[in-house]
Amino acid sequence: RGNNFGLYCPPGQGKTFIMKRVAATIEIIFVFVQSPSIDCNYTLFETISAECKKFGTPLVPCKSPKNCDFYLPPMLVFFDEAHKLPVGMMKGGLLNAMEPDDCVMVVKEPGQKGASFTVDCTNVCWCAATTDRGDLFDAFEQRLLNPIQWNPASAKELPIMIKAGLDRKRQDGEVTIEAPIEACELIAKYQKVPRLAIHRFGLKVVQQKEYSPNDSWEESCLSVAKMLNIDEGGLSKRQITLLTSLGQRPIAEARLGDVCGCRTKELQKHELPGLQQYYDGGPFVSSVSGRGMCITESGLKQLEKRGISHGGHKVTAEYFESRR
Repeated sequence: RGNNFGLYCPPGQGKTFIMKRVAATIEIIFVFVQSPSIDCNYTLFETISAECKKFGTPLVPCKSPKNCDFYLPPMLVFFDEAHKLPVGMMKGGLLNAMEPDDCVMVVKEPGQKGASFTVDCTNVCWCAATTDRGDLFDAFEQRLLNPIQWNPASAKELPIMIKAGLDRKRQDGEVTIEAPIEACELIAKYQKVPRLAIHRFGLKVVQQKEYSPNDSWEESCLSVAKMLNIDEGGLSKRQITLLTSLGQRPIAEARLGDVCGCRTKELQKHELPGLQQYYDGGPFVSSVSGRGMCITESGLKQLEKRGISHGGHKVTAEYFESRR
């Protein structure tokens, strides 16, 4: 209560996992919100209501101490990709609800004749996670009273996280053999984002080892890397294509899919997190307001390692930021 959080870091670092664990540990409701899907307070209220019902505490009209129509039980409301919340929500719809001295959310039912009702949010801990803090509306960000700059997993921590994730998959029956820490260290060299290292690359490595038990873990990693088109430097074919294009000029994020011949959402989920990672010399790309996605100086070095030409310093994020 009153301890709203802002989590700021690249994708795939386990923010959602940790916040779920926080809610489970103190035994309160966890409400996961896909920010682009919330167009008004009524949609948010419906999302909250659904989670309350799952938790076993369905919402019913009940006058609160603030004389509201509904009184929310203790919960943690987590906005994923908060920078994609509609501007109207950040500038108005959520501000009173998140304000510690107010905590009242006004909700209007759909339709021209839709009735309005009020919701007491006193017991809500609001949490917003984003990779682009600069895109948050000032008043909205100021209500995230505890800003946390989330440090990505380091070279020491990543193999431990991978092992923990793969051990859970073994316990759940997804795989039958245990991946030793040495194997997880090999996996971490190919995939730097924890979510992808565990659920995409690591899982396939263990499955490859199950299929060919006489192969070494290194051979299993090489087989999976070849299957996923990942080179020895840990970059996928699509990531290299992105870096090559950005090495010539900035590109609007919405148009990145055109470069690789796929949907931009695929790149945002599977390729960009690794390129935006503050690890192993990264990030290799960065979003610059008014320019779009840009390659960084570190990204240029990745191209040079692979003998790929580029446009030089004047196409980098650092160059555009220095000219503001």
